[in-house]
Amino acid sequence: MVCSVTMRKLAVSLVPIAGALAVAYGCVGDDPVASNPSDGGTASSSSGGSSSGGSSSGGSSSGGSSSGDGGGEAGPPTCAGQTFGTPVPIDVSAITGLGVPTPYLWGPRVVGNKAYFAANVTSGEQRLFTAPFNLGEGKLGPRTELAEASAGPGAEWAPAASADESFVVFAYNTTVLGGRDLYSAQLPAGAPTIEAILNKGASDVDDTDPYLVGSPTKAVYYASGPNGTSQSLFRAARMSGAFLAPIGLLQPGQCARAYCGTPVVTPDEKTILFATWDAGGFVPSVREAALQLTTLTAPYMSSFVEHPELGNRYPSWVSDDGCAVIVAHGEPSQLFVARRSAK
Repeated sequence: MVCSVTMRKLAVSLVPIAGALAVAYGCVGDDPVASNPSDGGTASSSSGGSSSGGSSSGGSSSGGSSSGDGGGEAGPPTCAGQTFGTPVPIDVSAITGLGVPTPYLWGPRVVGNKAYFAANVTSGEQRLFTAPFNLGEGKLGPRTELAEASAGPGAEWAPAASADESFVVFAYNTTVLGGRDLYSAQLPAGAPTIEAILNKGASDVDDTDPYLVGSPTKAVYYASGPNGTSQSLFRAARMSGAFLAPIGLLQPGQCARAYCGTPVVTPDEKTILFATWDAGGFVPSVREAALQLTTLTAPYMSSFVEHPELGNRYPSWVSDDGCAVIVAHGEPSQLFVARRSAK
């Protein structure tokens, strides 16, 4: 998912015309929120992410400063905006044999009892993998490589599988430096059909960090911006098996820093977490916001909350109920699960 600034993807701000915007919003909120198991173990999922299993060992205060207008009337208990407990390391000891002394694992994203992630197999090549994952145990099992997008080296990056695991969306380029576009490939692995989507072929911009929501898939969230300059967040609706023109989610000043990336979103599309960082080195922090996608007018985000308790990491997955996240910084020793309680 995220890497050092020299390996990041940053892509163009793609602003659809007003007519396309109405179509793109057609499937927002169509799916019911997935039900969540209560045992905190391996969970089922309808949105490309599994549940944290109800209340957790994390803190329950509403920590973090809010810069939005998130007041409003009291509602049912929710984890949105609450402080996370201490991040707990994920056991990745089963991920071996990648051909480099210190492999980097980007992701993972969770679908049911599987995790999808990218890893470097050499200094100039990144590939896609899946592995069994048990949320309750916090442990990745032995890896299985997905079919390659090309026969040569390059960057296959940040895989996000659909809820039914029929296809995967990922970032790809022939080099690990910039210019990546989003592609889709059929699953299971083996001679995938590659279909470029969104901003194909623009070498001066990057599209990356896709995150799928819905069952069936109703949208992809991703990061995009000019190489080495800035990065913002976008949503592209999916209808009739195709992704539509994306909309920009952030208004001026809402990113708070030069770069915003790695969006993860609950299946009801009411909560988004993402990473923010400045130029000069990848030192991310996690930011949360309420999504408002019921109208055709901006702003689409409000009630921003910072999460310093998650450290200098980025979010790579959020549970259906928003009560658990996976946060990372690339190295296997920097993969963590953090939980919080509803309030």
